[in-house]
Amino acid sequence: MGLKIPSPERGVRVRVPPRALLKSIKSYFFVLVLGIVLGTIIDWSIVKYLPKHPANEFLTYKVSFGIENIKINLIAMNISFSIMLNFSLIMLIFGILFVILYKQL
Repeated sequence: MGLKIPSPERGVRVRVPPRALLKSIKSYFFVLVLGIVLGTIIDWSIVKYLPKHPANEFLTYKVSFGIENIKINLIAMNISFSIMLNFSLIMLIFGILFVILYKQL
């Protein structure tokens, strides 16, 4: 079973294999992550090398979310977990820009 997409010619339906659809989703996700990584490098460079400016602070303002700290205290050992993700506007801009440029290719 595949995804049925209506064709513009005579209403003929064409079957698209699910594997091809999944491959394109994986490639879009990879391009999005690549854009976010490049945005992270540029964010770090802006914070480190450019002087303080309202535009720089706006683009590099970080929003953090995740699980801050979970502690499990057993008799023999202590275990702690935390997962935090930081996003800034410039990271999201580069991620979306890369996806748009990839779609144009």
